[in-house]
Amino acid sequence: DKTVRVWRLEEKGAVLEAAMIAHEDAVLKVVWTRDGRHVLSSAADRTLKLFRAADLRELKSLRGQRDWAFGLGYSPDGERVAVGRMDGSLEVLEIKP
Repeated sequence: DKTVRVWRLEEKGAVLEAAMIAHEDAVLKVVWTRDGRHVLSSAADRTLKLFRAADLRELKSLRGQRDWAFGLGYSPDGERVAVGRMDGSLEVLEIKP
């Protein structure tokens, strides 16, 4: 599925807040920034995309990644992200809105 979705959890279940076909191939991973204002996705199309969480407005796209990114983790300050790829590589990128 090429769609990035943002859900709100409630006592009775999850409510879809926003959804967008964001990639040209399957979405592999989605992570939130600590402040909850942004989400970062990786996909089989070898792109990383940063979105504003409230409406999924695309803020940045990093195309041409070396391999699929299955691991994404933000630094505590929210200004860098560790990207773990299928080929075993790990890279730290600055990703600011």
